[in-house]
Amino acid sequence: MPISQFSLSPPQERRMFGRHHSVLPFETAPPNSLPRHSRSKVEFSLSSEVREISAHIRAFFAMAGNFMLRVWRRMYNHLWDPQSTIYVVWLFIVALCWLYNIWVLPVRWAFHLDHTLHWIYLETHLWLPLDYFADFIFLVDTFLIWPRLMLMRKGEMVRDISRIQRKYFRSSDFTLNLVAVLPLDLLFIVTDWRNGWVQLLRLPRIVKIKEYFLFVNKCEQKLRNPHVFRTVKTLMYLLYVIHITGCLYFAMSTKSGIGRNRWVYDGKVLNPYFSAYLRCF
Repeated sequence: MPISQFSLSPPQERRMFGRHHSVLPFETAPPNSLPRHSRSKVEFSLSSEVREISAHIRAFFAMAGNFMLRVWRRMYNHLWDPQSTIYVVWLFIVALCWLYNIWVLPVRWAFHLDHTLHWIYLETHLWLPLDYFADFIFLVDTFLIWPRLMLMRKGEMVRDISRIQRKYFRSSDFTLNLVAVLPLDLLFIVTDWRNGWVQLLRLPRIVKIKEYFLFVNKCEQKLRNPHVFRTVKTLMYLLYVIHITGCLYFAMSTKSGIGRNRWVYDGKVLNPYFSAYLRCF
């Protein structure tokens, strides 16, 4: 018997499934089968939600922009006292960026093994972000902090910002700070950044050494017992000499040939290169 004979007519369906169930439970209406007024209500609710979200986003960016503008105006009009604690904290940040450059540059020059994926990962995920952060700190220090640093003249603090800026932009401090922020890193675009000698383009960052010694002198003046600080400073100097010696030893080993004789680095733990640094250290 054909299956079509068992099909029910609409009146039979209503009697079997109830007056309010004219279709089977597993049957669904297509999306476009909704009435026009229902579709308009759904579209209106969605558009209102989108407008509300976009309004919140615009309000957030407006609030963030106003906050940054207030911070910028306050920093722009603020005069920095060279004896204040906040300035010593800023010198600490600048000194950390300077120490990062003088410690990392020899490593990047000597241990730049362009055939290792481990080095490429460090270069793109660690060194470059830290480089950009240090450069940003140096730019802020050069063009925002130094032009607003109060001067001492005849025992009195000079608070005239135009006089302070005129004195700073004509001094050798501005020239050295400008050399320290030269964007020589842009040459990475036209050169092979995997070459170790290219890393020496960041050598001008070492010119910011004055801020480091300013921080050291102010710490020794402010601390009640500066002997511990001086001991840590001397220990850091000794470690830095060993650090430079290890980098030079690995560079000479690479030039002569790793494992070529008993004097050079044997190269047994060459990958990753951090093990090689510990052996040369």
